[in-house]
Formats: sequence, structure tokens, C-alpha cells
Amino acid sequence: MPLYVALLPRVGPLEFLAHRIFWSAAFLLLILGVTSRLNELVRIVRRPKILALLVLSCLLIVLNWYVFLYGVSSKQSVQNSLGYYTNPLCNVVLGVFLLGERLRPGKWLALALAAAGIGYLMWALGQVPWIALTLSWSFALYGLVRKLAAVDAAVGLAVETLLMAGPSAVYVLQGMTAGSLVFGQGHYAADGVLILSGPVTVVPLLCFVLAARRLPMTTLGFLQYVGPTMQLLTAIFVFGEPFGREQWIGFGLIWTALVLVMGDTLLALRSRPSPGKLGKEGKEVATGSGAETEKPAATEVQPARVT
Repeated sequence: MPLYVALLPRVGPLEFLAHRIFWSAAFLLLILGVTSRLNELVRIVRRPKILALLVLSCLLIVLNWYVFLYGVSSKQSVQNSLGYYTNPLCNVVLGVFLLGERLRPGKWLALALAAAGIGYLMWALGQVPWIALTLSWSFALYGLVRKLAAVDAAVGLAVETLLMAGPSAVYVLQGMTAGSLVFGQGHYAADGVLILSGPVTVVPLLCFVLAARRLPMTTLGFLQYVGPTMQLLTAIFVFGEPFGREQWIGFGLIWTALVLVMGDTLLALRSRPSPGKLGKEGKEVATGSGAETEKPAATEVQPARVT
């Protein structure tokens, strides 16, 4: 996505955001129409509580997209990558303080190291990395709200983009009339890039949802660090953004925190007893289809926690 946005240096972040929202909504409507699922949008409108949550998640994802685009256009993609590196740690914080989840000692140490890394960057660079903090917290809160709103990923994203599609279309039409935007001024290649920003946004998100259903959570967790790593490498080696001693120390503390989080998660999964090895005290015998099978007792096996 940073490389895609960089194709149009003359397009401001607000114009790119408007197109990203509008064409994402159009592409999602096409997908839902082809799969005969448009009626699910109507059901959501009839459920005020779910719709209210999606309005909130819409505002959060729009904020996230705008700040990301601003980071690329202002040549601060290193901060963008920092934001997505720290996002999993923000999820941990929300899980503890809002959802009442418990943490193992390794994750507490990880949070302390991440806070130290952010604090060091603020002290060494003399500025608050507001782009990174906004990206990480807006996406963490977005994930929390979507967790509370029990809606299919594609349908939920369609509602979110449709909520902002009208204002986005008005902004683009006014800009085209005034000649203040790049779109619609005879730059056909640029117009095509802006239109395709919808599929470029939606397809990876839908692929992520499909992967989340098929892959173990530990594998998915490791893969989620590929994105910010690619963003960081792009920022340094393609965009030529500075990455000096201060960044190495700050990022190093955050990388160490992420290694601790993943390592602690792996240890927790390996130490959790398998249903097939619980023994008779942790099992109930269920009969069916002419064969006896054992299933874990509800009081013995606890659901896995998000953190």
C-alpha cells in the first residue's frame, strides 16, 4: 500500500481517502451482489445496536486510513510501520483493562519494554510519534468494536464504507468541479490508480479473514508482523527515510517486546492440556453413532483468551 500510494505524489491524503472509501464501497457491493448477500445489509440497518457499533468502527477505520495516507505523503512511513508493530501490544492492553483478560508475566514485561521504546523515541527525537500512536490505537479500538459487533467481515466493511461513501462522493464531485483535485482532470492513469484503490484495499482484508479461519492463531500472529516489516524496509530503502541510532534503539525495544509476546503465547499453547490427553477425570463419555467417544468436561477446559 505505501508503494501504491506513492504512485500518485500529487494526490493529497484527503483525496486518496475519499476514493479509497467510495471505490471500496462499490467493490464490496459488487461482491455482495454476486454472492447474493445484499439482504444482509438490510438486516444490519434493522438492528440499531449493531449499526451504532459499525458507525463507531467506521469513524475509527477512516481515521486510521487517513493517518496512514498522511504518513506516506509526508514521508513518515517509518512511523507508519512503528504504529503497526505496536498495534498487537495495544490489543493486549485493551484485553486487560477493558475485557478483564489475564496476562502471563512475559506479556507484562513486553508491555514495559514497548513503553520504554516509545518513551525513548519521544525523548531522543524530541517529538511525540503521533502518527504511530494514532495508527496503533485506532486500529486496536477498531478491532475491539468489531469484536463486539457480531457481523461478517465483508458485510461489516461494506456498511462502514457505505456510511462514508456519500460524503466522499460529494467531496470528489466538488473538487472535480473546482479543478482542485487530480481525479477527473484528464489524467487517466491517475484516475485508474484511484479507482483501483478500492480492490487494492478490500482484497487483502478479505484474504486476511479467509486466512484467519484456516491458519493456527500462532501462525497468523507471526504473519501479521510481515506487513509492518515490509513497510519499514520500503520506508528506508525505497523512500530513503532516515533510520539512525535512535530508531534502532527504540524499535529494538519494541521488537524485543513482540518476540516476548509471541514466545509467551507459544509457551501458553504448549502448556495447555490437549483434550485428548486430559485423562478420565477431565473427560465425559459421550455415545453416538454406535461408538463411544470422550469429550472434555465443560468445567475443566477453559476457552482460549485473546491475549
